[in-house]
Amino acid sequence: MFVLFVMEVLLLLLPGPGLAADYNLIQMCSKKFVKPGTSFDISCSSDRGSSTRFYSPTQQVPTDDEIEALIRARPAFESAEKVKTIKTYENATESMSGIYTCIVFHGSELEEQWSMASCQVQVEDLCANADCLEEETCVADYETGTATCSCVFDCPTVFDPLCSNTCELFFNPCNLKETVCKDKKQRWKMNAGFCPPFQEPTTRAMGTVQEVTAMPGERVLLSAGLVTDGTPMVNITWSFFPDGSEFALDLPNVREIYEFDADYSYEGLYIAEISWCSNAEKVVMNHYSVQVVDEMIEPTSEVTTQPPTVTSTAMEGPDNLVSRARCASVRCWREKMRRALRMLVCGRRMLYLEGALKRTPHSTATN
Repeated sequence: MFVLFVMEVLLLLLPGPGLAADYNLIQMCSKKFVKPGTSFDISCSSDRGSSTRFYSPTQQVPTDDEIEALIRARPAFESAEKVKTIKTYENATESMSGIYTCIVFHGSELEEQWSMASCQVQVEDLCANADCLEEETCVADYETGTATCSCVFDCPTVFDPLCSNTCELFFNPCNLKETVCKDKKQRWKMNAGFCPPFQEPTTRAMGTVQEVTAMPGERVLLSAGLVTDGTPMVNITWSFFPDGSEFALDLPNVREIYEFDADYSYEGLYIAEISWCSNAEKVVMNHYSVQVVDEMIEPTSEVTTQPPTVTSTAMEGPDNLVSRARCASVRCWREKMRRALRMLVCGRRMLYLEGALKRTPHSTATN
């Protein structure tokens, strides 16, 4: 009785007709990502099979009836055993994308005498549509079909020093690009080799919006606030907000002094920005509100501004900064009230610009 029991258990464990699907008849990829220009393999294997057939996307896969007819035309099946076929395709192109099919013919002892599996192949450059920043590099993973943006540049160990516009020394150009990628702070090459000896500039700052009043035709000179230049040279930019406008106009080709003959088109807010080594903590900003009036007592032919030195312990009085005159008519007083109202608007603009400067790293180019 014990022997009969053991035989029954063995019969249950051994494969039988109709159980082909329980023995992993075909092992084949379900989806495969391939880089254009490379070669790729497709494997088709089975624990129980006598032969296999491959069909590419351009080949017609036979129907079930055609496969059955093919089996009937074949000689007696060989005994089923492990079988594996690998197909290699060279120089992949997008036209080779599609469904690759494998048919496995099994041994005659199995009820299922054949089975079929397919693999979808996608040939594409995964980095072609990657949304990476200019300084980032795209890393494609063709196992998962994904692409990531990376700041790992695998820089060489060759010592090729350079100094950036932020007065930082870098081991080589690759290290500069990698650092920019990681901290997102704009830098560029200022000079090859080591950084030069640094000397900070001397600048002047007024701290508040400076009011400038002039009559039509008067010569107006606005000072950026630079006393002595530094090493490397400072960068100076001027911006102009026309009266009543929220949009700034750049004033190119202007450095320490901006001068013009006053007329009503020059009314507005002027901002001079001095930066050294592209360091946001060392930026000096001077603001001027220019007003053109028709009448002034003791008009002058030239209005000159000069902000106080930024390192001074006491700010100079306003009378030393800008030429001023008292009003001599009702019209002049009306202009003065209009000017006071505009000062409130200028103050709001200055607070907004200073807040934006603190939030955004300074990235003005130094030539």
